[in-house]
Amino acid sequence: MDSYTVAFGIRNVTNRHAALCEAHRVLRRGGRLLCLEFSQVSLPLLRQLYDAYSFNVIPKIGGLVAHDEASYQYLVESIRQFPDQVSPAAKRLASSKSRVANSTTLCLCTICIVLQLCHEPVHP
Repeated sequence: MDSYTVAFGIRNVTNRHAALCEAHRVLRRGGRLLCLEFSQVSLPLLRQLYDAYSFNVIPKIGGLVAHDEASYQYLVESIRQFPDQVSPAAKRLASSKSRVANSTTLCLCTICIVLQLCHEPVHP
């Protein structure tokens, strides 16, 4: 495979190490792994605001709109349990001999999203 992409799903995988090893297995040399995921807000004041919004507002909106407050509470909790911006790259490096080509963190309003772009070395 030339690329392996996962968006907003890797945090729900029980064994992330196994999933990343499988991604490594199916990628050809020079192939790319792209992982788009919610992550932690790094600025302390913004983090406090985001936490208050996440835990107090998002589940209530889920209850009103989707009649399922519990699923939105799970969403907020799963985001908090997911490793920070550095850890996905560190776990990827630990799971294989690939190297991180680029790691970009995008913070949009109160949502922090991290894009990890890793690629397999062209030469062994």
